[in-house]
Amino acid sequence: YFNITTNEKKNILWIIIMGNYQPNIKNLPNTIFFFEKKISIVKKIFNFFYFSFLKKVKYKLSIDLSFFTQESFFSIHLFEKIKPFFKKDLKVVLMPYENQPFQSLIINNLKKKYNVLKIIGYVHSFPSFPTHFLKSENCPDKLIVNSDDQKKIFQKYLKWNENQLVLLPSMRFSENDTNLKKNIIYLPIDFNSSELI
Repeated sequence: YFNITTNEKKNILWIIIMGNYQPNIKNLPNTIFFFEKKISIVKKIFNFFYFSFLKKVKYKLSIDLSFFTQESFFSIHLFEKIKPFFKKDLKVVLMPYENQPFQSLIINNLKKKYNVLKIIGYVHSFPSFPTHFLKSENCPDKLIVNSDDQKKIFQKYLKWNENQLVLLPSMRFSENDTNLKKNIIYLPIDFNSSELI
């Protein structure tokens, strides 16, 4: 989403969350990858009880229906894995931002336990109904947006102040540089009619 490679910025620790696709990773000393693993039903039951009762006390999470979701378990599991990299002298955290549960947990802990000077979110995709971007206490200090329209919507409807929004050109897309290739048909991310396509 940032259109740069990890070896261009060697003084940054990159934490990359992947699905079950595992790229050919070689010699990336400043990069940590997390891959989704398929686990057995026995392990799922163990995780359920482990996270539900033991971690609830540690994270002071209230038990409601949202706590017993895959997103909640993933958030705690991911945070446990990356916590050793959070140091007291950490100054800036930059993340592609979608207000996912794991991002909220990370931001909450960075603000309250590690006193990070600045957390910056980059809005790399902007849906037509962006209610999940509503400002809350577990949001970044600043958001990078890519258009005047986005900035207006964040201010008018999503409770962000003007000084919390930074308008910059898109890092993800460029007019002069594209990954699109000739003689290839590109399909939308979702469609209802294969006949129409």
